[in-house]
Amino acid sequence: ISQLCEGGTIFSASRKGRAFTIMRHPVKLAASLFYYRRIATWEPTYRSDYNDITLQQYVEMDGYYDNWMVRMLSNARLGGLNEGHLELAKKILKDKFVVGISDHMDETFRQLEIYYGWKEKREGCVQFHLHSAPSNKNKYPETERGGEVWNLIADKNKFDMALYYFALEVFGDQSEKVFREGKVMQY
Repeated sequence: ISQLCEGGTIFSASRKGRAFTIMRHPVKLAASLFYYRRIATWEPTYRSDYNDITLQQYVEMDGYYDNWMVRMLSNARLGGLNEGHLELAKKILKDKFVVGISDHMDETFRQLEIYYGWKEKREGCVQFHLHSAPSNKNKYPETERGGEVWNLIADKNKFDMALYYFALEVFGDQSEKVFREGKVMQY
């Protein structure tokens, strides 16, 4: 987040800027990260020992890093979190970001293209990479929605869950109020 704060110094009332983020459901993110770290030998975060434990054991470990997004946005990397951290994260997310949702990538990219004025160099390139040839797909067992492990992860990440549901609202509001008619209405 320190980079976000430092980057913010180049903006002013007359030179506005907005970052973007693509939010992923916290349970899906935790599962994906766990399984990825088991195979990603090229990453400094690779953990061969994770091949000997389950997702549930990973989440129950001492040192499991919960509520990552709220921690990063509120600059509370260590220690407990409270509603104040969540409210700060919500404010930063709403005020400083164009919010995308990983489960809605077509609409996310539509909004990003409008906001940043992005144009495809080759027709259909975005669709191809989003749907035909995703480059970062790690196959792993899906966590059963509402099951014991799902609920455990959701409980451990209760602030990120709340932030994610807030992000869904922001995303919906952007679609309706900001990115209507293929242009930025006001932001």
